[in-house]
Amino acid sequence: MNSNSTPDHGIMQKFFAYLRQHGPLGTVRRITIAMRDRLDKIPGCKSLSHSIDNLLNNVQYYLDASFDRKYGVNTSGSILLQDLTIAGNNVKECFWYEPMSEKVFRQIIHHLNISFDQFEFIDFGSGKGRVLLLASDYGFKKITGVEFAQELHRIASKNIAIWNRNAQKPSTIENICMDAIEFPIPKVPLVIFFYSPFKGTVMQQVVNNVLTSHTMNPREIVLIFYGPYSETKRPLNLSEFQCWELELSADWSKFIKYRCFFFVSNELILKNPKE
Repeated sequence: MNSNSTPDHGIMQKFFAYLRQHGPLGTVRRITIAMRDRLDKIPGCKSLSHSIDNLLNNVQYYLDASFDRKYGVNTSGSILLQDLTIAGNNVKECFWYEPMSEKVFRQIIHHLNISFDQFEFIDFGSGKGRVLLLASDYGFKKITGVEFAQELHRIASKNIAIWNRNAQKPSTIENICMDAIEFPIPKVPLVIFFYSPFKGTVMQQVVNNVLTSHTMNPREIVLIFYGPYSETKRPLNLSEFQCWELELSADWSKFIKYRCFFFVSNELILKNPKE
């Protein structure tokens, strides 16, 4: 028998493929989830699986919070929307707060072959503002965060003030607390970022607002979708914008590497990295 076709070899191939895609932390998390049902059936081991989960969550939080420790801001930790004060009536079609990976964001922006100072950057569902802070490193003409949770908006405003004070340069960041569907789309070239902030009719309306603005005023627009719920980008799939998926390296401080898609208006020529 060919040793390369043994069951053990197949398992190891899957293990290393998952390790390359999601990193050691995500791989350990996947193994513990796979073993949880078995552990829970063994007397005295149910609490062990929960302890492992808590340990992994604490490790992920500590690693991700290195950004906050480095810059003296507060952007880490996941927060459920039910614990927040919401501007608008669309909370049922929105997701929890989860900070963006610095490593992954910089990979995404690296693929933007544009004159940054000619574009405004918008982050829908900007949360505590980490993406806004990161975007300020690239020289965008203006950066706008749109967030409907008042508590997250206030935290983001404090983070922006700290960031600007440390940067010692004029700020280009505007932080707005409002429902995303009510946000007026600027009539300028745009890079619009979605970290899977909402779904359903909210996503549909926001995308329609962008597409209507583009139809009335054709210009260069890039929409970036990153996140766990690919179905939330369905309205973008129906647009006439060019679309491709980016291949990204995993951030080993995170459990999961999500998928990322570019949607680009026909006025802008970006090179598809797969071509």
